[in-house]
Amino acid sequence: MKKKKLAGLISSLACISLIGVGFASWVITGDDSKTSENGTITAEAITDGSVTIGTMTWGQGKNDGNIKFDANGAAVTQPWLTSDTKGEDLTAVLTVPVENFDNLEGGTITAELKVNDSNGVDNGVYKKAQDAKLIGANPTPKITNNGNGNFEVSLTFTWGEHFGGLNPYEFYNAKGPTVALAGSTYKADALKNMPLIQKLNGVTFTLVIKATAKTTTA
Repeated sequence: MKKKKLAGLISSLACISLIGVGFASWVITGDDSKTSENGTITAEAITDGSVTIGTMTWGQGKNDGNIKFDANGAAVTQPWLTSDTKGEDLTAVLTVPVENFDNLEGGTITAELKVNDSNGVDNGVYKKAQDAKLIGANPTPKITNNGNGNFEVSLTFTWGEHFGGLNPYEFYNAKGPTVALAGSTYKADALKNMPLIQKLNGVTFTLVIKATAKTTTA
């Protein structure tokens, strides 16, 4: 008996220009450092007519795929680290419709997140931010099967251990700028780390969605 693939491999690429990553108009009192935000998303599907991935769409509002490491608008008193936007958005949700889903191997799709770690000028800045524990590890895509060939793939990014998992707006503003922190001060620490976060602007990600057809015998 010879095994063969019914549909081979169907790959759909959901390219997330996640980054808006960086701080959108964050300002450290006494320093004029600011950053800008950006972010676009494209999706491309490659099908062969057996197991077909339809038009993939991003969620609305906070789930739209534009990841923003911005302030979160937490209530703080006398903030010395500020942001004009307070638009933190660390979650992206992609809807993936699959036609002829009864032919799916294992009854599900797979998803893999890849980092395109360059802002166009500096390479490896995303990894440097992770190594400094300013941002968390790459999120593992979570796949939800909503039935009838409708899948959702969600990604949730996090702040790093350096901030105790908190948004820096909360972490830094919890103390005064001259308060001691690990042999330095809160303000000096912010001045050291914010430029690295700023360099994340332009880093992109690719979310690769794959649907594989069942094998059969002949």
